[in-house]
Amino acid sequence: MFEPRGYYIKSRKEFERNLNTTAELARNGRLVFSEQSRKGIESLMKVRVLPNARINLSTINELVRATTMMTGMKNFNNVKNEET
Repeated sequence: MFEPRGYYIKSRKEFERNLNTTAELARNGRLVFSEQSRKGIESLMKVRVLPNARINLSTINELVRATTMMTGMKNFNNVKNEET
């Protein structure tokens, strides 16, 4: 019937996957921040993991959400381009 064109996060599982992908890209040096975005780096460093290996959502702020959405959108576009 109707399929949205844009990217949106459907579940907590997908959000955590995007956040883990963001962390992996940062560890591998593929996610680069400018000197002016020091707050973004500090925000990513404050994200905590619970003992059951889930992300503590109360430690995530707007900058982390925005960075995670950009990573998810990039992955969404790559998958979409591979399908066509």
